[in-house]
Amino acid sequence: MRSNIFRLDGPPIDLPRALTLLEKALHKHELPEEIWCSLGEFSEACLGDLIVGAYWACSEWHDGQCSDTYAALCSLGQVFSPGMTDAPDSEEREFTADELIGEWFARQYH
Repeated sequence: MRSNIFRLDGPPIDLPRALTLLEKALHKHELPEEIWCSLGEFSEACLGDLIVGAYWACSEWHDGQCSDTYAALCSLGQVFSPGMTDAPDSEEREFTADELIGEWFARQYH
């Protein structure tokens, strides 16, 4: 998932589709342990941070139940179930993913 989310030099991607495919891959394949610990050019996040941040960003930016972003939200919900929790605050690592993914959606919609 090389993209401008964690790498500025990555090619543009269809982020909602990529997140949906990520969930499918997580259920279909056993991933190497390293990917759960390090993502991005400088290991600034882990896969769990990306999933949690993406979940909250998709919950904020989806266009209703027929949108690709809502489909991604539902897929991510198969991996992360927040229960009664809130979106990450600025002190949590998931916040970076939430913020960067939110910026991606902001560029797409504006």
